[in-house]
Amino acid sequence: MHALDCNIENLVNKYGDTVYRLAFSYMKSKQDAEDVSQDVFIKLFEYNGKFENEKHEKLWIMRVTSNICKNKLKLFWRRNICSIDEVQEHPYYDEYSSENLVYKSVISLPAKYSTVYIFSIMRDIRQHK
Repeated sequence: MHALDCNIENLVNKYGDTVYRLAFSYMKSKQDAEDVSQDVFIKLFEYNGKFENEKHEKLWIMRVTSNICKNKLKLFWRRNICSIDEVQEHPYYDEYSSENLVYKSVISLPAKYSTVYIFSIMRDIRQHK
């Protein structure tokens, strides 16, 4: 084992729990906190600078942890997800269902207008076949 590997291993042992707890406080998920922890120690491994002292080292690691968490929380996919429990199950999309806004609008039209609209759609469907 190289000296650098031993040093990183010592730092992981020394700060791993603290990094994980900080990451978990941001991410609210065990898996995401583990990912952040891994990213932090990769950054530490790639860091070429020197730390002035142990306090500087710890502050740098905590700042990197915080920044990685904030960046992950800003990601598009992260902001646009929802729990599977929040999703209503629909076996298929029925464009003529009573919940469809276009369907509701057409049905609410007077009969002479809704009939014309429906016939124009049917004509378009036949032309595309």
